[in-house]
Amino acid sequence: MSIRDTDVNGADDAWLEQVVRKAKHSRTLDSWIIWIERVAIIGALIGGWQLFVSAFKINPDILSSPSAVGSTLYHLLQQRVFYYDLRVTSEEVLFGLLLGVISGSVIGIVFILLPRISDALQPLLVGLNSMPKIALAPLTIIWFGLGIYSKILLAALGVFFIIFFNIAAGGASLDKAVMDNLAIMGISRRKIVTIFILPSVATWIIAALKVAISAALIGAVIGEYIGANAGIGYEIENAINSLSIARMFTLLLVLAIMGGLAYALIALVERRLLRWSR
Repeated sequence: MSIRDTDVNGADDAWLEQVVRKAKHSRTLDSWIIWIERVAIIGALIGGWQLFVSAFKINPDILSSPSAVGSTLYHLLQQRVFYYDLRVTSEEVLFGLLLGVISGSVIGIVFILLPRISDALQPLLVGLNSMPKIALAPLTIIWFGLGIYSKILLAALGVFFIIFFNIAAGGASLDKAVMDNLAIMGISRRKIVTIFILPSVATWIIAALKVAISAALIGAVIGEYIGANAGIGYEIENAINSLSIARMFTLLLVLAIMGGLAYALIALVERRLLRWSR
C-alpha cells in the first residue's frame, strides 16, 4: 500500500468519525429539545389549570387547584403511612406484572407450538378478555380476601391477555417453514423456542409490556378500591368518602408518576436489549 493510499484511508476514517460525532450530538440535542417541549407543555397545562380555578373561583370541593395538590403532596410525603401504601401497591403491581407476563408468555408460546389447541381455545380466551375486569374484583376478594393476593390476581389478569395476544400476533408472523425444517432436523421443541420463537417475538413482548404496566396498575388499584386495608386505591376511596378532592387528585398524580416511571424503565430496557431490531 502506498503512502497516498494510507493518507486517503486515514482521511476517510477521520471523516467517518466526524460524521458519527455529529450524529451523536444531533441526537443529544434532539433529546434535550424533546424534554424541554415536554416540560413546557406540562407547565402550560398546570398554569392553565391554576388560572382557570382562580379566575372562575371554582369550589375546591368540586375541582382542586394545582397549588392545593402540591401542598397536599408535600404533607403526604411527611406521612409514614403513605410510604406503606405505596409499597403495598408497588408490590401488587410488580408481582401481578410478573405473573401475567410469565403465564401469558408460556401459554402464548404453547399456542404457537400447538396450533390445533390454539384454534380450539383462542375464541374462549377472546371471550374471557371481553369480560370487564372490574366485575371480577368482588369475586377475587371473596376468594382471596382483602390482602394483596386478590390485587395481584387482578393485575395479572389484565397483563396476561395483553402479553398473550401480542405473542399470538407475533407467532402469526413467524415463518412456519423454518419451524418445520427445525423439527425435521430433530431439534427439540425447547430449543426451537429458545433459538427461534423467543428471539422472534421478543419485540412483541417488550411492546406489550408498555401497555401491560398500565393494566397491572389499574387492576391493582381497582382491587384496592373495591376492598382493601392498604394501598393507594384504598386511600383514594377514603379521600372520596371524605370529599377530600385535593387528596384524591394528589393520589391520582402519584399513580400517574408510578406509571410514567415504569414506562420509562421498560423503554430503557427496550433500547438496551433490542438495538439489533432497529
